[in-house]
Amino acid sequence: MNKICTKCGFELNIDMFTKLKRNKDGLSHQCKKCDKEYRIKNKDVIKGYKEKCKESIKEYRVKNKEATSIYKKQYSIDNRQKISKRMKIYRQVKKKELAIYAKEYRDNHKEELVETARKWREKNKSNIAINSKKYQKENKIKLNIVYQKRRSRKKQLPATLTETQWINIKQHFNDSCAYCGKKIVLEQEHVIPLSKGGEYTNNNIIPACKSCNCSKGNKTYEEWYSKYKYYSKKREKILLDYLGYDKGNQQLKII
Repeated sequence: MNKICTKCGFELNIDMFTKLKRNKDGLSHQCKKCDKEYRIKNKDVIKGYKEKCKESIKEYRVKNKEATSIYKKQYSIDNRQKISKRMKIYRQVKKKELAIYAKEYRDNHKEELVETARKWREKNKSNIAINSKKYQKENKIKLNIVYQKRRSRKKQLPATLTETQWINIKQHFNDSCAYCGKKIVLEQEHVIPLSKGGEYTNNNIIPACKSCNCSKGNKTYEEWYSKYKYYSKKREKILLDYLGYDKGNQQLKII
């Protein structure tokens, strides 16, 4: 499909014309080449016109603050997906520039940002408390893992257990306590206690109910389990096989 340029008079493919919604065919009357030449020749005029337009828009917004605000809000609601998609593309293209700008802004406005955050927390205390409780309730396992890793790292011990590994450990023990066999709320129990160098790893953590975990405390597995009221030779074999113990020695590498 072709179109004739009103400036140079040549019949050109429509790809050579800039899109312009206000025209009937949705294209500019002049081809891109003629349009570019015009812009170069009239650079100062166009610049002055743009500045004039900016000033008039600014004046209009100041005079019609409420109407502008209402329009902006309504536009955002009506075009939420479109804006979101556009912003996503923009952030991907300008990723490095935005990261540099954000860092510079934080460095230059530290006190302001701290004060703004403090005021926001004061204003939203009740919402923060509700959301915090909700998050803790929904992310118990994740938060417990973070807490346990912090404890281990303070003692300079390996801490590599993941949420997926913990789920697999529980499944291996049929979602029941490794010591008494009860199917109740399970805790992460260190076979070798943390106080005695027990690592927070896949090969030192087993599921245990609160009662068994508290009963064992800081005792070693060997000195405690054989005397425990819920002791079971069958469960002991499953536990030791899982941990890779053979004749009192752990054969598996701690990871």
